[in-house]
Amino acid sequence: MNFYKLIDKYTIVIPMIQRDYAQGRKSEERIREDILSCIIKKIDTGLHLDFIYGSVDENLLIFTPLDGQQRLTTLFLLHWYVAARGKYLNEKDKLKKFRYETRISSTDFITALVDSIGSITIKNTSKKKLSEKIKDCTWFFSSWEHDPTVSAMLVMLDAIHEKFCGKIDSLVNLNKITFDFINLDDFKLTDDLYIKMNARGVPLTPFENFKSKFEKLLLSDKLEKETFKEESKKHSLKDYFSNKIETDWVENFWKYAEEKEICGIKYLTIDKSFMRFFWYITEMLYFKSGNFLKSNSGKLKIHNFKYDHDGDPDIDYAVVDEVYDGHPRNIHCLFKILNKIEIIKSLIDRTLSHEHQERKVSLFTKDFDLLAKVMKTEKGTERIDHQSKLILFAIINYERLAKSDKLSCSIFSIDRTPHIQPIFYSI
Repeated sequence: MNFYKLIDKYTIVIPMIQRDYAQGRKSEERIREDILSCIIKKIDTGLHLDFIYGSVDENLLIFTPLDGQQRLTTLFLLHWYVAARGKYLNEKDKLKKFRYETRISSTDFITALVDSIGSITIKNTSKKKLSEKIKDCTWFFSSWEHDPTVSAMLVMLDAIHEKFCGKIDSLVNLNKITFDFINLDDFKLTDDLYIKMNARGVPLTPFENFKSKFEKLLLSDKLEKETFKEESKKHSLKDYFSNKIETDWVENFWKYAEEKEICGIKYLTIDKSFMRFFWYITEMLYFKSGNFLKSNSGKLKIHNFKYDHDGDPDIDYAVVDEVYDGHPRNIHCLFKILNKIEIIKSLIDRTLSHEHQERKVSLFTKDFDLLAKVMKTEKGTERIDHQSKLILFAIINYERLAKSDKLSCSIFSIDRTPHIQPIFYSI
């Protein structure tokens, strides 16, 4: 299957539950470079993009991807670029069958972008970025730039133009970019998150599993009406989490990203780093609550926060429910910590040292970046020890000692660090 055949047969709808387009994020420059370079290298002989799967409504002829959203969006932008350059203008009607429903602004932008085919002029010699040309169009609303999907698409279009402005003829072979198309309805599968996602039996990643399960938890009867306040605006817990997990929080974790390879292309991913940190915070909140002391049998009920041989958390969702469901304060605590990763890192740098230094706490190890020890555990290395866990949590809880809900770098000035030293020495 290729993109042209798929969109010729079905309307492709990216549903509301999907995340924003990510391959065009400014932080994903390496991924864009790898993808576009791979296309240039292999487009003449053929490039296969592995599996794309989802559900098909045969009555309405609508395909809703469950996996493959990012690749399909990049292929859509490549086809738009070819059509906008005057090649295959007849594709315009077919490209109208590609829709995003994640946000109204995404839907409107894509509609306007396709409508512009035939009227927008793209020249090889123009010094102006393609995104700037698009934003100068009368149909473009400046508010769309705040939509993560729209802004990411503009970045990707700039990258496509930079790569292919002088090689437009090579893109006439876009149909040689293929993928294995699987209609999950053919297998009569349910929406259970433990479904095997393709013929090789690869399940949803733990990170995707976690996001879906945690969103469901935030919609439970005990939490559905709870809110999180940021900059005087209240958000439902689910909406706040769904937005942040795809934007700001992801950005905060990029320095702890790890490399993985999919379909021969190497990617940076923060999935494991985020999951390790989430499980660590959950462990700290669990023991902080003292619930393990409240067993009806009179015996201690202590959960074992397990990790596998690669240092990845074996998350027990019964424990996640125990820590967060019905406990909005714990969720608020988690959200605030995730919002302040950079500030916590700054405090670690200002407070800890690998050797004796005045007004710093020495851990007598060069590996004193405790955030990295939590997030970047690798196979064959020892996980963060209990003492380091407690020291890190003491640093995180400095927010409470500072008696301020607004952590800022100013409160971490060196003259204040002696106030938190007694905590470390009492561990």
